[in-house]
Amino acid sequence: MDSWILKLINDNNGNVGALLYVLIVMFAAAVCSFLIGAERQLLGKSAGIRTHAILSMGCALLMVISIWSIRIADGSEYDTSRIAAGAVTGMGFLGGGVIIKDKVSVKGLSTASTLWICSAIGLACGAGFVVEALAASILTCILLFIFNKIINYINYKSPALIIKSNSNVSIITDVIAFNEKNGLFLKNITIVEIDDKTQTIRFSYAHTTNKMMLEYAKNH
Repeated sequence: MDSWILKLINDNNGNVGALLYVLIVMFAAAVCSFLIGAERQLLGKSAGIRTHAILSMGCALLMVISIWSIRIADGSEYDTSRIAAGAVTGMGFLGGGVIIKDKVSVKGLSTASTLWICSAIGLACGAGFVVEALAASILTCILLFIFNKIINYINYKSPALIIKSNSNVSIITDVIAFNEKNGLFLKNITIVEIDDKTQTIRFSYAHTTNKMMLEYAKNH
């Protein structure tokens, strides 16, 4: 545990020290996960600030119960890893709930990973590693913001097929069928512009895609 938390608990013996410990670690978990949840909220993802904060606080509370139950029982019959392991297992089900298959891509993987790291942050706070948990949350936020810009740049520079057609034409279905027939890996579909008469759609492919094949697809 961080020394300043230990000192605070030891200076306030009995139930007061335990209560202060619980309040501090749960508050720290909420603040750390708030930073990560805010980034997801700004991007309009399914799990936002509340989900991340509640998850992290819950994990912190579970870890506190695990640690203090051993102190009460003098450590004779309890294992601190049991509740933590249960929290990580349960996190797998929650993370799986935000992952969905959308046309040609899988969405929700980043949100599932942020929920997973928030559970780890909550457990770290519950164990008293508040400074380490805060460092993990800040690093996660930095990675999310920076990597998002890098990924957008990579996708922009990747081989693409841009098609403009009448808005009543099912271009997406036709292109997906063409990809499956020719073994092309389609990464993303972006609607660049659409109105009552026309539509412009950008199909992004893996960097190893044969550009001659994309040119053939555009003309056919």
